Amino acid sequence: MDKAAFKTLSYWLLAILLIQSSCTIDDHDSYKIDLGGGYTYFVEQKDIFSDPGCNRIDIPSKIEQCKYGKRFILVRQRPDTYSYRYGSYKGLEKGCYKMGIDTPYYWIIDKQEQIHFGPISYDEYRHISDSLNIPVLLEK
Repeated sequence: MDKAAFKTLSYWLLAILLIQSSCTIDDHDSYKIDLGGGYTYFVEQKDIFSDPGCNRIDIPSKIEQCKYGKRFILVRQRPDTYSYRYGSYKGLEKGCYKMGIDTPYYWIIDKQEQIHFGPISYDEYRHISDSLNIPVLLEK
């Protein structure tokens, strides 16, 4: 492989790596991450808040996995005791975690249509993500 081809290939690999890393949240160094569509992920609290004054959902801690792109935010969350008991986040009602606190819940936020699905079971998550043609799935 000549030097020019190697350099071009290196740039493409770097671009792919940057794009992939910008669309997944695991352990991120900054305090907050803009997910787009008026949603922000707060690293220390492991929760998602929507902009003040808008009629969108907030997802309480503890978020275990979050993937996002231009249209969707996908979340696996295990509620902590406070969010489970009091439903203190915008858009949540008390008792919305029907499977208990030791169970992971899933969320799909469609930023384009401004709708959300969650908290839902993994089976419901798979069914909805299939119907919306979402290619990236969260781990069970």
